[in-house]
Amino acid sequence: MRVKKSTVSDRNAQILDSLVTGIVVLDENLHIEQINAAAEDLLHTSASHAVGLPLSDLIVRADKIMGLLAQALSDGQPFTEREAILRLPDNLSISVDFTVTFLELPGSRRSMVLELQTSIR
Repeated sequence: MRVKKSTVSDRNAQILDSLVTGIVVLDENLHIEQINAAAEDLLHTSASHAVGLPLSDLIVRADKIMGLLAQALSDGQPFTEREAILRLPDNLSISVDFTVTFLELPGSRRSMVLELQTSIR
């Protein structure tokens, strides 16, 4: 039985949105390709607003984090950062743990997957 591509895509989006971990998929220029509901809540944004924007538009004073992400892209090396402080444009600061991995699908460019969880220590 073959499943329509749009059905699989819709199902994958539903799975991502059901996760409690925030997921942000970035392209090689660190622009947002996809964002799930948990990441929308965490970053105080919506997918309709965020998709296509540079991640740095959603995080104020993001130089350190953007540098780490650029280095990871250059090295191709996944990493985890604990208790990173993110300042959001609405002047709220949040502490998160985040993990960076890579997604390479046949026939597409490499994407970076950013998993975000609120730090509670």
